[in-house]
Amino acid sequence: AKAEVAVREQRFYGGPDTALEYYRRVTAIDPDNSTAKVGITNVGNKLVMDANDRVSAGEFDKARELLGMAKEVLGGGTMIEDLESHLNEKESAAQNI
Repeated sequence: AKAEVAVREQRFYGGPDTALEYYRRVTAIDPDNSTAKVGITNVGNKLVMDANDRVSAGEFDKARELLGMAKEVLGGGTMIEDLESHLNEKESAAQNI
């Protein structure tokens, strides 16, 4: 219930009173809890989207920080690889201007 409130209030990650932390607490007690596992994946996807937004804004340090969090939450995958490539390309292009 606390995780759902955090999601509604758009507190997805970045502190102790966030959806990610509430979902993690649930999976620590009940590793097979499908609602919490889906919630964690959703937060990971939100991290990827937010990181992409930071890349588009030219905020590469923040994008890299969010990428690291997304990797930790999602454990890798195509979305992470695509984001990392996109970030590296945009960062290189910005340095060559």
